[in-house]
Amino acid sequence: MSLRIRFHLYEHIDRDIAGALRLYGIDVTTTVEAGLRTKMDEQQWFFIQQEQRMLVTQDRDFLVMAC
Repeated sequence: MSLRIRFHLYEHIDRDIAGALRLYGIDVTTTVEAGLRTKMDEQQWFFIQQEQRMLVTQDRDFLVMAC
């Protein structure tokens, strides 16, 4: 089991941020890369849970799902 935090950037986060994080060895996925761009928030949330990733977003809808 890895003790490193793995991130997932939601679709409104600039993809260049993912590229910059990867330069520092940070494990990061994006909504577009994961094929989730047109998917509902619930499907995105399921992916994040399955992949055990920390979601980076400004979308407040995810706060409701997390509680």
